[in-house]
Amino acid sequence: MSLLSKTIKKLHDYTDGNSTKIAINQLIREYGKMLNFTLDNDAKKITGDVLLKGETAPISFSAHYEIVQQGQNSFIRLISARTDREWINAVLKNFVLGQNFPMPADKFGLIQDLLA
Repeated sequence: MSLLSKTIKKLHDYTDGNSTKIAINQLIREYGKMLNFTLDNDAKKITGDVLLKGETAPISFSAHYEIVQQGQNSFIRLISARTDREWINAVLKNFVLGQNFPMPADKFGLIQDLLA
């Protein structure tokens, strides 16, 4: 594990995920706001609550992920995911689970260090 990886993970742990939540809120500000977020690197699991624009109540979620390397490219793949909205679960099942999503090149290092 690189020094940067250790630093990011310690920052995440020390701030109880608040630094990660702030970063995620920057990424999703067009869609809504992350209210809370937990990351378990050992289990490769994320959980949290998000308030999407236009919604009156937060949506709870949990997901298991993996990092996939294909040549020079890295992807995030959701292995399983669940929310408290059935229609979102159907969208996840039909369009998201098992798909490789490219890591944004400008944020790749940070994302990989955080999730690795």
